Amino acid sequence: MENGATAEETLARMQRGVALWESLIKATGGVMAPHKSWWYLVDFVWQNGKWKFPDAGSGKSLSAHDATGISRDLKYLSPSTATKMLGVYMAPNGNYSLQVKYLKEKTSKWSDIFLPRKPTSPQSLPSGKPLNTHLPP
Repeated sequence: MENGATAEETLARMQRGVALWESLIKATGGVMAPHKSWWYLVDFVWQNGKWKFPDAGSGKSLSAHDATGISRDLKYLSPSTATKMLGVYMAPNGNYSLQVKYLKEKTSKWSDIFLPRKPTSPQSLPSGKPLNTHLPP
């Protein structure tokens, strides 16, 4: 939010921004996809020596027109809710727990595919010779 602006003033500016973006997309032959869109309203409050992020957008709405011209509400997310943007899970309040979980899952899948496994016995290999399980430095 702009310094000193209320949540309502900021929301009105955001709605004008959505309308402008919608008209620019339409001018180039495109259309908004409200079902793929979301928004945050971030506010900061200093409390007990730390910044807090109140849920300033709760109960408020932003809208955009879909391909049929019907106005649809965009999904509101609280500042602590991370979403995947450009391949990274981010939340306005700095919450990165979903990104850590995502990276752990990716590295686990990668290791299952690419790291060699030691066979249970030499007979499990076609050559009958033990597999070299040492990775190069």
